[in-house]
Amino acid sequence: MVRTLRAESGTEYGTVQRVALQLGYGVESVRMWVKQADVDEGHVAGVTTGEARRVRELEQENRELPRASDWQL
Repeated sequence: MVRTLRAESGTEYGTVQRVALQLGYGVESVRMWVKQADVDEGHVAGVTTGEARRVRELEQENRELPRASDWQL
């Protein structure tokens, strides 16, 4: 919706706020969703949602490794 409104209006100014008000969400929430979508689609640099999920999974595995090795002793 933000991108559509930006294309229709020809400006970025106020588009996030207008969409947030229409949807009933906070402006910063919508702004962060748009920013993350831009990263996920490769429009801007950053950590994608998939990469962040994989890092969380690996961190969880690393936390579980000591418990698993203690159990085997």
